[in-house]
Amino acid sequence: MPRVEVTVDADRTAHLTLDGTEQSFPDLGAAMSELARYARHKQQPVNISVQDGDTSRDLTFTPEGRLAPSGEPPRASNKPTHPPKPQQPPAQPTVAAEPTEPTQPITPPPRGNWTDSTPAGRPDRFSGPAPQAAPAATAGAGGGKTQGAPRATNGANSAPVPRPTKAPRKSKRGLTIPGIVLAVLLVGVVAAYFAPHFIGSPDNGSPQSIESAGGQNPTGLRSVEDQREPVPGFGQQAAWEHKVPAGASVTASDRGVLIIDGKKLTVLDPSNGETKYESTADGQLEFAVDTHIESKAALVWRIGDTAHALVDGEKDTREYKLPEGARMSSAGTHVLIKSGNQLSTFGMDGLKQLPTPDPGSTPMALDGDSLISARFAGPLSVTNVENGEVKKVELEKPDENLHVIRWVSAGHGKVVTLWGEAGSSVSSGHRIQVVVHQLDTGKIASTVATSTDAVGEANWVRGQGYQLATFGPYMFSMDDGLLVQDGTVDDVAFNEPRGNITPATVNGTQALIANNVAYKSSAKLLAVGKDESFAIVRSNPDTISGYTK
Repeated sequence: MPRVEVTVDADRTAHLTLDGTEQSFPDLGAAMSELARYARHKQQPVNISVQDGDTSRDLTFTPEGRLAPSGEPPRASNKPTHPPKPQQPPAQPTVAAEPTEPTQPITPPPRGNWTDSTPAGRPDRFSGPAPQAAPAATAGAGGGKTQGAPRATNGANSAPVPRPTKAPRKSKRGLTIPGIVLAVLLVGVVAAYFAPHFIGSPDNGSPQSIESAGGQNPTGLRSVEDQREPVPGFGQQAAWEHKVPAGASVTASDRGVLIIDGKKLTVLDPSNGETKYESTADGQLEFAVDTHIESKAALVWRIGDTAHALVDGEKDTREYKLPEGARMSSAGTHVLIKSGNQLSTFGMDGLKQLPTPDPGSTPMALDGDSLISARFAGPLSVTNVENGEVKKVELEKPDENLHVIRWVSAGHGKVVTLWGEAGSSVSSGHRIQVVVHQLDTGKIASTVATSTDAVGEANWVRGQGYQLATFGPYMFSMDDGLLVQDGTVDDVAFNEPRGNITPATVNGTQALIANNVAYKSSAKLLAVGKDESFAIVRSNPDTISGYTK
């Protein structure tokens, strides 16, 4: 049985040796994707030893490319240690009355879960309602009826039917996976082992198969090309460069390039590389997000029990003392803070208290002044936090015989759910529907016919800039909720989107995908400006480069 050692550097580059050839990948997710492909190709198990800083863990890929733990607990390593990274919170299931969240973001930040030089980013395991013990066949949200086979509303004649893509089962995580936003690894084969679990993961009942219509899938890659410039569509030469220590943590967004070097914290202007803000970082960076405070755009980060906000147009940060045990979510347009049963958000003059949802309801996200919450069986509740008015939203059914088996995500005007027949579950391996609803009306924006093996345990990952989101092997537009690319067509494993560009692995080759064209590239893309005015790349461990059109 082949055995492979994977080593993760301080800059998040992953190294491994296969068949005598040493290979490097921009992040651990890309390396694990290649190992899954290798196991399927060899049709035999592959044992893996992952070394990340001072922690290691043994895992095994099955001949089907499924990731499984070795059965051994994570162990301390005697190898040289790397600079400490923020730890991810333990996975915790929810209960109906008092849902449990991770110690960090309840849900990953919209582009707000930034990551350290790795496109591994913001999994949104979501804050969703916990399941009832045994939902009835009619459980789930009601509303409009759609007769016949499950549909795709993104212009296709029928819903895409992807090739089966195995997703891992839940497992305890023993690795310390760094990154400033705590959400790592978008690749489906490793999500359950390396990505945080957020509130709500319904599991229930025995499976039943769901028939769905097949049809030609229009969302595969148009082509795979060699890359001519560092970032597709941008200049050959960097407009600016900034030197950093090789072990520094670097994150980028529309609001700034955030650099953590030991106790030194620096924010650069992404358009020109000039320093916008400098301070000390007295502790580990646990959370960073590009968000809004009231009507103002801001960069927010958390160190210990204090949050700092650099509001656009201001030179100094605003500081917020967080409540004891506070958990933060940026699933919506504004950060939602939960401490016990108390909810709050950032205001210009301090923390702003929010109304608490009805007992049994789980807070999911904060979009502007709308607090989104729901019970597992629905409907959604949208509470105006200014006047307390509550609006109930029934989700349109993709088919009369289907009900919600998992609440995936909510926020930014969308609700993402999995639907299956009575008795189906997120780990059954049977046919289900991924459904994106419009939050304001509950109407279906798009549906995708797939299987729980492909997406049952996957995370909804909002990309930097909030233009794209990925869910397992699928990529969606955050603007209209439509499916824009099916990764199963061309064996694509997506990483976190950066603006309109998505780092990915295509048939084992690293690439940057833009407009459904894959450009072969190993560039560590950190951010693309929402107006496409700049692209930020970590050119090498000690250099950050900014490119313009």
